[in-house]
Amino acid sequence: MSTKFLDNFLGLKKTSHGSNTTLYWLFKYYAIELTTIITHIVNLSLIQGKLSSLWKKAIMTSVPKVSNSRELPDFHLISVTPLISRIVEHILVNKFILPALPDNLLADRFAYRPTCSNTAALVALEHHTVQCLEIASYVRCLLID
Repeated sequence: MSTKFLDNFLGLKKTSHGSNTTLYWLFKYYAIELTTIITHIVNLSLIQGKLSSLWKKAIMTSVPKVSNSRELPDFHLISVTPLISRIVEHILVNKFILPALPDNLLADRFAYRPTCSNTAALVALEHHTVQCLEIASYVRCLLID
């Protein structure tokens, strides 16, 4: 797991630090020095099944969907978890969860897939909709975020 942490630290782009105040540049520029220590701490936490309470906290921010937002449905809730939590989640998902899932299960899923984005999801939706319109006069879409 050590090389995975090093790769993730070296590839960090400017990002929010989350609920703790450890800034991304600390991990990026001191990756070689920190990787062994952080890998050891994370491995011990996973083996013991006890995660630091700092890794479980998130900053919740409400972002208005529309101007003059007044009610809860008028807001997007954005959750920013600590950087270490995001990196550990990324490593575990790619190493254990994705390989265990059949390929056809993820055919129309876009989260955690390499080279996928919101744009890729919208293009796939538009393509599927156009295909359906070739054989029907209308298409109903249910989008869940």
